[in-house]
Amino acid sequence: MANHINNFTSLFADDAKLYGKSSTQAERCSIQDDLNTLQQWSNTWRLSFNPTKCTALHLDKNNLQHNYVILSPSGPPSTLENTKSEKDLGVLINSELTFDKHISTAVKKAKTKLAMIRRTFTFMDKKMLAQLCSSLVRPIREYSYSESSQLGQVVHNY
Repeated sequence: MANHINNFTSLFADDAKLYGKSSTQAERCSIQDDLNTLQQWSNTWRLSFNPTKCTALHLDKNNLQHNYVILSPSGPPSTLENTKSEKDLGVLINSELTFDKHISTAVKKAKTKLAMIRRTFTFMDKKMLAQLCSSLVRPIREYSYSESSQLGQVVHNY
C-alpha cells in the first residue's frame, strides 16, 4: 500500500491517518487520489472504513477547507466531515495547533482524581498522599502533557 500513496500515512492498530499539503489544486487532488487508493486497499482486504468516523482536519487558518470524499463499495460516496479538533492517541490536536483544550482536559482529570482521593481517605499522611498521587495523578500528567506547569501546580497545591 505505501508505495502507491503520495502523501504521508500513519497506521496504528485500526487507525489510519493521511497527511498532505493542500495549498494548490494539484496537492488537493493528490490527497483525494490517496484517499481513493486507501479505499481500494481497504476493499481488497475487507477492512472497510466507517465514513461516519472519518474526518478532515485542516491545519492553518488560511486553509481553504476543501471537501474530500470517501468512496463506498455499497452506497453513495461520503463527504468527510471537516473538524476543528481531533484526538490522536490521547492527545487533542486542533486546527491551530494549540494545546489549550488538551491541557485543560488533563488538568480537569487530575483535579477529579485528587478530589476522589480526598473523599475516599479520611486520614492521610504525606507518604500516603505521595504514593496515591504517584499512582493515580502522575500517569495523567506524564501521558497527557509532561511539560504542563499548570498540571504540576495542581498537584503541588493539593
